[in-house]
Amino acid sequence: MSGLETLALLSGVGTAVSAVGTIAGGMAANEQAEFQARQLQQKAQEERAAGQREAFKERKREQLTQSRLQAVSASTGGGTTDPTIVGLASDIAGEGEQQALLQFALGENRARGNEMQAEAARAKGQAAMTGSLLSAAGGAISGGASLYEKYRAYRPRTGSTAYVSPYGIY
Repeated sequence: MSGLETLALLSGVGTAVSAVGTIAGGMAANEQAEFQARQLQQKAQEERAAGQREAFKERKREQLTQSRLQAVSASTGGGTTDPTIVGLASDIAGEGEQQALLQFALGENRARGNEMQAEAARAKGQAAMTGSLLSAAGGAISGGASLYEKYRAYRPRTGSTAYVSPYGIY
């Protein structure tokens, strides 16, 4: 193998190694983004569950407040059918339900935000993977063109046994 062939081989190997490294980097970025997306999906489920727990707590508070209202009204001699007591009970029930639904909504809102972040992380990972493939292909084409240009410069001229190189004619 001549020195020229050795240089051509080394140049080709260098281009291939660079392309493989670029692709590996894109694959790693994609795997990292997928891991982040899975964590965000898990966090979304936890946020939904937290919203449900808070809603349950609000309903429990409403029930305890209703119970207290009945106990106080009974201890003062009033009845549970008294119009004031019925109005207060209705207000307490409405406020309790509103607070419970608010907690559900807040948990769902946080969960959806995490799900959207997960989708964005996956898209970012896919973009990194696609970018690395395109960059590797571009590098390989560029390396091949460069190799061709260098190798072509060493071809003998027609009708001559001399070689032309960037450093002179031999």
